Amino acid sequence: MKNLTKLRVLVIGQRGVGIETAKNIILAGPGAVTIYDNTPVVISDCGTNFYLNEQKIGLKRSEAVLEQLKELNPFVEVSAYTGLLSNEFLESFGAIIVTDNLPFDELVRINALAHNRKAENEAAPILFLLGLTNGVVASIFSDYGPEHKVTDVDGEPAKMNVIENIIVQKDNEGKPFLLITVNATRHGLDDDSVVQISDVEGMSELNGIGPTKVARVYKTIMEKGKPREVLVLNKIKIYHPDAEKWGTYKGQGMISEVKAVKVLKFTPLSESVQKPLTESDAFFVKHPHEEKMYAGRGAQLHFARLALWEFQKKNGRLPRLHSGEDADLVVEIAKQVLGSHKAVEGALTVEEIDVDVVKKTALYAEAELPGLTAFLGGVLAQEVIKKFGKYTPIHQWLHLDYFELLSAEIPEGATPLGSRYDNQIAIFGKNFQDKLEKQRWFMVGCGALGCEYLKGLSLMGLGSNGGVLYVTDMDTIEVSNLSRQFLFRRDNVGKPKSQTAAAAARKMNPKMNIEVFEIAVGKDTEQKFNHAFWSGLDGVCNALDNIKAREYTDSKCVYFEKPLLESGTLGTKANSEMVIPHKTKSYAEHEAGGEEEAIPMCTLRNFPHLIEHCIEWARAMFTDLFESPAASFNKFIKNPTEFFNDVSKQRAEAQDLLENITKLTSWFSKGANFQTCIQLAFDIFTSQFRDRILNLITAFPEDSTKTDENGNKFPFWSGSKRFPKPHAFDPENEHHFAFIYNCANLYASVFKVPPVRDVEEFKKELQAANLKSAEFKVDSSFLKKVQSEVKAEESEDKKNQPAPVVEDDNLEQLLADLSKVDISKLFQLNKADFEKDDDTNFHIDFITSCANMRALNYHITPATRHKCKMISGRIIPAVATTTAMITGIVEMELYKFILGLDSTKFCNSNINLAISDFKLFEPVGPKKAKAVYDFEELDDVVPVPDGWTIWDKVLIDRGDLLVSDLLKAFPEIHHGCTLTSLFFVDAKAAFWVDNPFIASQKEMSEANLGRKISDIYAESFGSYPADNHIRLIANVRTKEDKPASIPPIIFVFR
Repeated sequence: MKNLTKLRVLVIGQRGVGIETAKNIILAGPGAVTIYDNTPVVISDCGTNFYLNEQKIGLKRSEAVLEQLKELNPFVEVSAYTGLLSNEFLESFGAIIVTDNLPFDELVRINALAHNRKAENEAAPILFLLGLTNGVVASIFSDYGPEHKVTDVDGEPAKMNVIENIIVQKDNEGKPFLLITVNATRHGLDDDSVVQISDVEGMSELNGIGPTKVARVYKTIMEKGKPREVLVLNKIKIYHPDAEKWGTYKGQGMISEVKAVKVLKFTPLSESVQKPLTESDAFFVKHPHEEKMYAGRGAQLHFARLALWEFQKKNGRLPRLHSGEDADLVVEIAKQVLGSHKAVEGALTVEEIDVDVVKKTALYAEAELPGLTAFLGGVLAQEVIKKFGKYTPIHQWLHLDYFELLSAEIPEGATPLGSRYDNQIAIFGKNFQDKLEKQRWFMVGCGALGCEYLKGLSLMGLGSNGGVLYVTDMDTIEVSNLSRQFLFRRDNVGKPKSQTAAAAARKMNPKMNIEVFEIAVGKDTEQKFNHAFWSGLDGVCNALDNIKAREYTDSKCVYFEKPLLESGTLGTKANSEMVIPHKTKSYAEHEAGGEEEAIPMCTLRNFPHLIEHCIEWARAMFTDLFESPAASFNKFIKNPTEFFNDVSKQRAEAQDLLENITKLTSWFSKGANFQTCIQLAFDIFTSQFRDRILNLITAFPEDSTKTDENGNKFPFWSGSKRFPKPHAFDPENEHHFAFIYNCANLYASVFKVPPVRDVEEFKKELQAANLKSAEFKVDSSFLKKVQSEVKAEESEDKKNQPAPVVEDDNLEQLLADLSKVDISKLFQLNKADFEKDDDTNFHIDFITSCANMRALNYHITPATRHKCKMISGRIIPAVATTTAMITGIVEMELYKFILGLDSTKFCNSNINLAISDFKLFEPVGPKKAKAVYDFEELDDVVPVPDGWTIWDKVLIDRGDLLVSDLLKAFPEIHHGCTLTSLFFVDAKAAFWVDNPFIASQKEMSEANLGRKISDIYAESFGSYPADNHIRLIANVRTKEDKPASIPPIIFVFR
């Protein structure tokens, strides 16, 4: 990320793909983003560009979206350019992304400049990316320069193992090797994996041998009288001729994987159009759908793309929308291009041009769909992040199509009407648009996925005219959400996610009919989300981050036979699953991967009880102390006027930023030296490990109590809440000293002051500082804030939670003070971009000492440096690119639901942007019930009907039946089967049994025969079900008197 923060990015084009790309890149945090698009806004642009509206028609696209893009990330310099794309201008960027249908010759010019750029006679290529969508077709081209080094192919944390023991042995040939035992169950390494050994005591030579290869260890076991080699999962061996000279292992040590460097070669666009295959391709032009790819679809799309460019070159435009004449010309051009390729050795060829592919590409080339633009925008932004060697880039070409969405002929009513939905109408027709606007869908969750879905659904117009989009989320917005949940701003912190996101979506499309809830979806809210609610839906979209909530929503979709759009992300990985009634597995049958559940913020801030909580808090402190303030300060001194204009638009954010900058300028005025750094470290120590704790126990003294739901009082400091202990600084305490030492040296790095690494020299500096703690004073604002947070955290009624406490700000005074600062005396600070693998930068050392001080506050056993490095290095940051990409994929599947396509036309997905792995595939059908042998019955339990699935049910809608009526009617209702016992779902015992062994059970069963089932239910659960539906479970026998399994019974009474 260090290099990314200095990168200048140019995005050419601000239709759908361009705005999506710019949004995601800005959230990622490069140094500067410039957008370029002088085309006037037209009404149809509003269907794919979420920052455009009718009031902006006629403005230049880039200027029309500039202000909203600036608001996304105050640390990124965002500008619009309207001049010529001269070589001099282009060479000022490190990455150029083209999302507009520029003429091919212009693309070649820009790409050649980027590919061949040099600096000081050294190759210094500009990253060139091309992302285009035409109708239901999309293409990506990448060029990272002649050679691109990938230093981390997948972005996964390097495998690290703590060493438990090392002994020296010899193999059968007498060669010495080190047999290393790790403390993990599995070391995760392969033969020839390269590792680095560090921190070993007793065999110190090992720490300096550099990267070296390992071999796995096997042992021989006897199996059925024969020897067999098996892998020992917690041992590895390293061969070294000097192993016997290194003495005896005493302890400690870590073995860390060293990732191999991979070199990829790229050719410029002018050459790659003829020869698109690279060493990364398995003889096929890449397409995410493997079945299509192996059938040659990627190659056919490549020729379609080349034919579009050639048509554009000859006619100065793309093929006209729906023009059969133009489409036929494109087909002929494609055939000519194929002919020319066949005359060039090594050029891409196919047996013949697929006329249908080329023609459908041409017919809709002027249109674009919001789902595809979101997909491309996510992918392209992630490719920019790959410029510096982390992650594996797309190796030149990727093509994608959704031809299954198109009808055989141009649909009726497909002529544009001069509306924001003209792109959709051009592809699907007006009748489809009318149907889309009358849909009734329910979106659960308004976090990272939910923000992206709301944007996409608003662009589509789902439920906007006669329909409705229901959304719910019980959470409120936190500062940590802002980097990936792009509908939220700093001023929204503390407000409900669902209300805020819906308001933002209505700004994108004022016609959206969104009904908002602020409650969870679950058993506790079934009075709100009742039978009538679920029955009235056309479908459900999950945007959730935990499995339990997903499973509940899935169960409702199964019960009410509603389609479900399911998706999840984890870092750069994402998947989607289309749940289609009676056609596919439900989510519960095949769990989709999702985001890990986050530690509650109240726990991190005030009530940690695990060392992991302390480490994550320390990692956040690193950002708050050494990253964010420096970034704000640098932007301020670079251009104060622009900085003030930006921050004044968002008052809450401006307050935090200006306070940080005021502190930094104050330190400068005193003369930043190492003594200043020690004082700063001491102030942090006092505020966080003494004053924060004293304030917390003032707010909640040791004898505090709280009340449970039954009115019973019990100690507040109980369960996972540990009563903390404040610390006064003691330089002789090793943990206290370590914190000051690491924190002061990190501040020295930020202020460009020489560090003091020698411990004895540091002790002299520390003594000279003559540190003295100020007298503790209660912070009333902290008390109010933490009490508010605790009430909010423990409140079961999320809708009526107390509002977060927000103190009055002194923004005007801060602005006035800073306006007087002489910035000529200031200089740019070193922003400390976290890097876990540099043991000299104090980053891991600070996190270790900070986490351990926090742990000592709360009587938690401190962690080793090894553990802090492993945990803090494995924190997976949320990635906006991934959520944008996967929601775009799902939105394309939503069209298929509205069109009523067969399940074979749908696609699930597994995608990992880190390694450019894109997989679309047909959903799997539901599991079918099979005969299973039952040891109690001593017989097979047979399914009735054969192969029934989770989607099936036995519906009994014959009025308010007695138990005896149901027993008599059941053989007629369900394939001649008879009931032998009946249960209510969630009940512990049967309410009727055919042949009971217990007297009380017999008495109950006989009494219940003459009773209404609904009355028995009300007696068991305290009330009748509001929806007049009762779910029953039964033991059943077939008409041949064999034990049977049947679908759930739904009993309806009136």
